[in-house]
Amino acid sequence: MRRSSTARRRASALQQRLAAAAQDDVTPGQACSYKIGHTVWTKARERAKAALGARFDIKDFHSAGLDCGRVPLEVLDGVIDRYIAQSKAS
Repeated sequence: MRRSSTARRRASALQQRLAAAAQDDVTPGQACSYKIGHTVWTKARERAKAALGARFDIKDFHSAGLDCGRVPLEVLDGVIDRYIAQSKAS
């Protein structure tokens, strides 16, 4: 019984590794896309922190960026610029 259990675990681990590799083969540009999005969000957050100082609120920042839905990254930059301007005005 123990041998069978070990074999199943090994087979499952192998299957998971192969499935992950197959996914990377199907969508080779996905990692680049994620990294570009991550970089834009990180720079926008740093820009907002620098502009707002102590008034920066991470929850408000995320709400501003996420409430607009799925938009191109250039549009997201504009949304964050408006968030900064509105936060400075209030």
